[in-house]
Amino acid sequence: MNRYADPAPTLMKRSISIVVPVRNEAKEIEELSLACREAILPLGLAWELLFIDDGSEDETLSQIENVARTVEEIRLLRTHGEGQSKATAVGVRRARHGSILTIDADQRLSPDVVRTLLASLTHEGDLILGNRGTRSSLPRWRRGGSALLRSLLNGWLGASLSDATTSIRLFSQRLGQEAVAFAERCDIPLHLALLDRAERIVEVPFPYRVRPDSRYHLWTLARLAFHLLRAFPRLRRGRRGP
Repeated sequence: MNRYADPAPTLMKRSISIVVPVRNEAKEIEELSLACREAILPLGLAWELLFIDDGSEDETLSQIENVARTVEEIRLLRTHGEGQSKATAVGVRRARHGSILTIDADQRLSPDVVRTLLASLTHEGDLILGNRGTRSSLPRWRRGGSALLRSLLNGWLGASLSDATTSIRLFSQRLGQEAVAFAERCDIPLHLALLDRAERIVEVPFPYRVRPDSRYHLWTLARLAFHLLRAFPRLRRGRRGP
C-alpha cells in the first residue's frame, strides 16, 4: 500500500534543501556554495544550503560564515563528532523545503544535474540515488569491498542497484522525516532507513569527482556492512520484497 501522495505535491518540485555534512572541509566550502547557487538559481526554486559541521578542527566554520555573507541561503547547524550519518540526519530533520538533497562536500551540482534529479522525483515515496558510475580509478580494495556491500544491499532490497551506497540522495520532506525517525528509533544509519522506507528507488547518473585525499577507508565499508547485518531484524523491506 502506498503511504504517500500520488502524484507528488507541487511544493516538492518547487523548493529544495541541500544538506551537506562537513568535518574539516574548509577548502571545499566556497566552491561548493557558489556551485550550488549557480545550479539552483536558473531553475527558479526556493532553496537553502544546510551545512552541518560535525566538530571541525580547521577553518570550516569561519569559511561557512564568510561565504554566508554572499550566499544568503546558507544555514549552519552543528554536531559534535557524531559521524556523517547522524550529522546528515540532523540536517534532514531541520530542512525547510519540499524536497531534500544530500551530497558530500566534494561533490558539485549543475542546473542539468538538479533538473534530472527533480524530474525523477514523481511521488512522495520516491528515493532518487545519484549513480557515480564505475569509478575504475578507485583502489582495488575499495571496489571489491563496495561490490560485496552492494551485493548485500541488493539482496535485501530485491533490486539491482549499481551504486546503493551513494551519499547523493534526493527525496521528499515527508520521506525524509519518516526515515530520520525510523533511523533514530532503530539505531541504524539514515541511508539504510531511507532505502527501507522508500516506496520506489530510482538511480540517475551523477558526475563523480574522485577525491585524492579520500577519507573512505576499509573500516568504512566494514562498518556499513556491520550496520546492515545488525539492522536486518528491524527492517521491513527484506520481509516484504521491493
